[in-house]
Amino acid sequence: MTNPARWMLVLPILALLGFALAPLSATAEDAETPEAQPAYQPKILAASWRDQATAAYGEKRWADAIFLYRKWLEADSHDEGSWYNLACTYALAGQEEAAVEAFETAVDAGWTDPQWPTEDPDLEALRDEARFTAALVRCVENQAKAGPQDAVRHWVKIPALTTYLALLPLDYETSEARYPLVLVLHGNGSSAAGHGRIADAVGREGVIYVAPRAPYPNAQVFYQSQRPGWTWRPQDAGDDALEGLDPASLYVDSILAAVEDARKRYRVAGDRFYVFGHSMGGFFANGTAVLHPEQVAATFAYAGGLSEAYHDAKWLEPLKTNGVKMLHVHGTADPVVSASSSREAHRVMQEAGVDSTIRLVEGVDHGMREPVRKLLKTWIREVVLGG
Repeated sequence: MTNPARWMLVLPILALLGFALAPLSATAEDAETPEAQPAYQPKILAASWRDQATAAYGEKRWADAIFLYRKWLEADSHDEGSWYNLACTYALAGQEEAAVEAFETAVDAGWTDPQWPTEDPDLEALRDEARFTAALVRCVENQAKAGPQDAVRHWVKIPALTTYLALLPLDYETSEARYPLVLVLHGNGSSAAGHGRIADAVGREGVIYVAPRAPYPNAQVFYQSQRPGWTWRPQDAGDDALEGLDPASLYVDSILAAVEDARKRYRVAGDRFYVFGHSMGGFFANGTAVLHPEQVAATFAYAGGLSEAYHDAKWLEPLKTNGVKMLHVHGTADPVVSASSSREAHRVMQEAGVDSTIRLVEGVDHGMREPVRKLLKTWIREVVLGG
């Protein structure tokens, strides 16, 4: 939400002024009133008020987060992202009047996105507030002021580079063996590095892992959490939809380009590869198999699904013909992607005669929890290494 470039300038200055402080030591009760003065100990170049507020928010310490966001905004009252986060925190703490005021101030400071606040579950309590609706209207006005008038965006093709991480077996340098290749496709707003750690969690023995990065930055992740996160949708980067092109197919093309490059660099066994994907990656594990069934041997789609565009028999029949093994894994308590998404993908594939299996993990949410990691280890051992 906040512009990372601006923070690069602000943070060192605030640190030298004593605004960057040691970890929070106040209690939630102490932080509920503006008069409270927790026993903070100044420490130059430690976490800023804002960073501590974000940490408190992540731990659901609403009173602490409110106190810290207010302290940060005393230093930078024009930070629309922190005003927005303060509004979310107030709303989650049940202080709706203060939440509306903070959101209005975020808009006054320059907040331009009218869509995300209507979807953000943190602000659900404000949906019916007239002042909240009025502030959303002013977001649209801010958008108009933020760029040139009557501009039309067009897309042109240019030569471009993407990136992927290669994770080799621990004995690769001392062996002359060839190894099966497993793609690791990350979720929306995650990264190749973040999901690449899954290879270490399930074991690197006997497998080459390739973790491609999705092509577009996810603006919400970059601005809200100040960490890199990537997506397949240009809209999530703040751009218009591609003209006459399918960004999903373009992403799959970049995935295959990573596979082709890895084959040139490393000792990859066989003509086919395997795909593990999580969330967005789960959808693209299935999509990559549908679009290139002759190259994909098997998939492990966790918390994913299958685009309705591919439910037709003309797309599913080649999966059957080429013997692609499709595994759908989903937590029954997933609040991000409903387990019905995997159920439906399995149903249409099974009806088409595809080798499709589904495993529902009771009580598991959207994360890479231990029961899911165990299933992935089994899949690597039995399907990838045993295939």
